[in-house]
Amino acid sequence: MRLVSQPVLRQPVVVDVAASDPVEQGSGIRSVSIGYALAAPDGKPVGLLSLDGYGSGQAETTRVLGPWTAAGHWEALDADVTDLAGNSTVYHRDGTVSVPPGSTRPPSLDLSVLDFTLSNPQQDIAAPVIDSAAPVWSTVRPGQPMAVLARARDDRSQVADVYVDYTSPSGKTFGVVTPTRLGAAGLAEGVLPLGSEPGVWHATTVMVSDNAGNQAWTMRQGSTTMYPEGVQTFTTQSAIDWGALDVTVASDAPADTTPPVLNSFDLMTSSTVRSGDYTEIGFDATDLSGVALVVFTYTDSSGREYSVASSCRNYRPAVALVTSGLDLGTLTLHDVWLADRLDNVVKYLPDGTTRDRDGNIVGHHDLDLTQLNLTYTTGAGPGTIPSTLVGCHDSSVVTTTAPTSALRGSSVAIDGTVTSDGQPVPDGVVALYRTDLAQQPRLMSLVSLTSSGTFHGSLTLNAPTTVGAEYLGGGVAPAALGPNRTIKWKRGVALRGASTTGPTATFTSHIVPQIAGARMLLQWLTPRGWDTTAIAATDSTGTARFTIRPPLGVRRYRAAAQESSAWAVATSPTLTQQRTY
Repeated sequence: MRLVSQPVLRQPVVVDVAASDPVEQGSGIRSVSIGYALAAPDGKPVGLLSLDGYGSGQAETTRVLGPWTAAGHWEALDADVTDLAGNSTVYHRDGTVSVPPGSTRPPSLDLSVLDFTLSNPQQDIAAPVIDSAAPVWSTVRPGQPMAVLARARDDRSQVADVYVDYTSPSGKTFGVVTPTRLGAAGLAEGVLPLGSEPGVWHATTVMVSDNAGNQAWTMRQGSTTMYPEGVQTFTTQSAIDWGALDVTVASDAPADTTPPVLNSFDLMTSSTVRSGDYTEIGFDATDLSGVALVVFTYTDSSGREYSVASSCRNYRPAVALVTSGLDLGTLTLHDVWLADRLDNVVKYLPDGTTRDRDGNIVGHHDLDLTQLNLTYTTGAGPGTIPSTLVGCHDSSVVTTTAPTSALRGSSVAIDGTVTSDGQPVPDGVVALYRTDLAQQPRLMSLVSLTSSGTFHGSLTLNAPTTVGAEYLGGGVAPAALGPNRTIKWKRGVALRGASTTGPTATFTSHIVPQIAGARMLLQWLTPRGWDTTAIAATDSTGTARFTIRPPLGVRRYRAAAQESSAWAVATSPTLTQQRTY
């Protein structure tokens, strides 16, 4: 390993690395990570850095030094080299080397050759503080945004994030965090999952961080934790009024105390796999509060595990790269692990049982999980994830319109629409903000979306001013879709082999017991997962009708009834238009 040059602020630190994996031919190097620390006089680190690189053979590990990086002598503490099979060798500064059990220990490395000294008069090595914090709405319903407004300060790099952790009467946890662009405005929010239990939810933890990565975690019971270790707040943290942060959850619907249900699955890639291939599993899982995670875990004949996981929407596939180092032959599906947004967990086993997190039998299922077994063979796959599987393929887009010019001090109307996958998002909340010369956003107002996904608000301008809108999500339907309600549906024509140029198909779906005004989604299972292709509201009989042309090559379809709050799960809103005055 070699430090290429002395580091400079706003430029990458580059270390050349030559690494190999001689024991398991064909495995190769997955990553190399070098950890640095800056020691204070008391011996505790006041800064941490990690340089990361990927690829086998000659490679580089890099990290760009931010403008507030701590000054001083940075020491390389360890170097972690990991192969494609997940085996790690860690070289430590004291000359010791950690290896997996049964592996040969390689010679030590002199990590001191990677040390460097940095000068930076603008270093930020102190955490911000919170002066006050309170919820926007002291009473919320499941499916609505739970939002907190905080007044926070930092000495150098400015506030980046505010996070508040809440605990329900029975111990369920839920966190609200800063949206993409509103950290300095002190807004933290999150949409309370459907099925959240009623009662007083107590704030238990408050975290504030700055753009240099310094964090201060304050707990209700009185303790405070700093990150990195050794960091202190730049001034004294005032006492937090925890009672003022508490929120009352009001709901006449039953609380979600049950884990997700796995309805079906579909192995969408070959059952014969090689190192470098990708396994993709489509699945249909349902839960009142929303499916948060699904993991398909395999074992080889020696007990090594291979997991295929999804943390996107519950209708997105689970995907994983097949690693080397597994035994040739059958990869047996050991279990399917599902968790919802309220941390209710269940495991489906091939023996037909369902079990809790402790392994106790809690029920039975009739799914044949052996259909998902894989065969691991020799050879090498491309190792490149298909473009259709990158990310979650879902976002809420906020489109705004405003006058092209305005006078200082005037009020400007901000109109806009929120869409998700091209469909309007109803009954949510949008934050309007402005950014002035200081380049720090200021939250101006929270406005509600209409049933057609539109919103209207106004901002009073300074010059120059950039205005923006951020979708927070939320909204609830008049009647909740509880666990005792079901969806019944039928198709109008056969789908297999249907052509995009062929006749349209009529679909009728209804909810039992009936709900008028609920939103029904018609979804296709495409190569990238379940995609919503049409939305219709249910009539007085709880029935929704769709007339569309089936897409080419579709294999499965489904209807899904959702409250308007289901849109709240949308991720990473994208601001599509800004105007500067």
